Amino acid sequence: MAGSPHGWLAWTSTGLVGSTGQGLRLEALELRLLRIGAPDPTDASYDDFASTNGESFIDGTQARVQAHVQDIGWQGWVTDGKTAGTTGRSKRIEAIRIKVANAYADGDVEVRAHVQDIGWQGWVTSAGYAGTTGRGKRIEAVEVRLTGELAKLYDVWYRAHVQTIGWMAWTKDGASAGTTGASGRMEAIQVLLVRKGGSAPSADGQATEISFFSTPDVIYTAHSKDVGWQGARKDGATAGTTGQSRRLEAMTIKLTGGEDALSGGISYRAHVQGTGWQGWVSDGSIAGTTGQARRLEAFQVKLTGAIAKFFDVVYQAHVQNVGWQSWVSNGQVAGTVGRALAAEAFKVKLVLKGASSVVASGLDYCWLKSSPYWSGQVKVLLMNKHYSKGRYDASHGGQHVIRQIVIHHNEGNLTTEGCWHTWQTREASAHYQVESSGTVGQLVYDSDTAWQAGNWVKNLDSIGIEHADAPGSTAAHRYLTEAAINAGSKLVALLCLQYNLGIPEWGVNVIGHNEVTSTDCPASLGKGGSQHNEYISKARSWYEIIHAAMFGN
Repeated sequence: MAGSPHGWLAWTSTGLVGSTGQGLRLEALELRLLRIGAPDPTDASYDDFASTNGESFIDGTQARVQAHVQDIGWQGWVTDGKTAGTTGRSKRIEAIRIKVANAYADGDVEVRAHVQDIGWQGWVTSAGYAGTTGRGKRIEAVEVRLTGELAKLYDVWYRAHVQTIGWMAWTKDGASAGTTGASGRMEAIQVLLVRKGGSAPSADGQATEISFFSTPDVIYTAHSKDVGWQGARKDGATAGTTGQSRRLEAMTIKLTGGEDALSGGISYRAHVQGTGWQGWVSDGSIAGTTGQARRLEAFQVKLTGAIAKFFDVVYQAHVQNVGWQSWVSNGQVAGTVGRALAAEAFKVKLVLKGASSVVASGLDYCWLKSSPYWSGQVKVLLMNKHYSKGRYDASHGGQHVIRQIVIHHNEGNLTTEGCWHTWQTREASAHYQVESSGTVGQLVYDSDTAWQAGNWVKNLDSIGIEHADAPGSTAAHRYLTEAAINAGSKLVALLCLQYNLGIPEWGVNVIGHNEVTSTDCPASLGKGGSQHNEYISKARSWYEIIHAAMFGN
């Protein structure tokens, strides 16, 4: 067989000759009938039409994919494993079409989709599409398979690009790709035909070795005063009571179900009246007490194992005389400590990691004083003026949350009391003062807005920490004591953990006052200052030490 520009292809006695999907015309064909036992045409004696190609058939069979994308509609068809959909634009795929082109064998390709609020749809052929259009619903997972002779000749490989995860691993022949139960939008897909038994496509760009997972349910129970154990709740439903003044006394939490569920578990612990923080328990064990009439005042919840790489656990407490607090996540404290207030109800749910905006707006008590990870001295001397209650401003985006820590220094060796008196006549304040002795004072609750950064929006989004200059520090040479550096850096680490800000990083979640407004503050602690590197290095070290103590890694 001759096919320009390939010339003569190889001889064959079985199967196909020629090409498909190449746009090549068949220009000549040679047939030879040989006696049994005669040399085959590859023998050197048949050199009049030498083959320039080792193949007798050039296979152009390929999968073609078209995606219907949020705000875009139907894109053009793509082939050969190229990307259908978008990446880096946070747009959901809403529908998918797949067909086989240039096929020489009988059969078809079928696809089905797991769709938001619908679940798994039925299989559709290349004549239809999977998903929906005009309904604003995301595809979350897909399955693709071949039928007929095509299924005997080829494997169909595919992989999903999922929000916050990226490209998941390749899978094939009807297996699931993507996620279910995670509210995770599929943003792109790649599909490729490979001869049966051939190698998997390249893993370039792959973010995980997992091709699919489904989200387990979070199941939890509450033991309440005069009620005892209530029935199980799950996935954000309320456990406990509200409006009845009934304290929580104990709780259990576990993960269950989920086809192809990720490995790992859930751990939690309770702060109990008269006892303090109990040890961590896991997977349905009791945290708190029963039969002792002790109120459960606060709790923490964290994920363990592989599931923690893909999900955040978020939870919320309803507190006596306070009501529902803001949602917190991943080991943060829900409830109160040191205020003799009972938690009365709670909620727990899983969300895809990075997909949730759960960041605390701050606690309205001095949590540092009772933190098991703080061993230093703490004073509480709250301002009665020159700060603002809460972190809400309707004219500046509504409710604000803690996103950064702003570092300051005093022009002098001030105590917590000295700051309080100074700010009685000066329209300024900060959440914390670190004294030269290493004692930390709280002057404004984290949940309130201190007047500390010289920028109102920045005040709404940050916590301010003042540091006393060392005795003998001068305007020409400002510096802090080692005790103040140790205490301040550890406070930064704890705040980053408490409010889920991540490891301290200057310019990201920790900044100097001079990076907000024009000022010399924070002097030696600022970028380029004589104690800057020591301070931020210790903050990062403290973070890692405390994180390991909290989460065991």
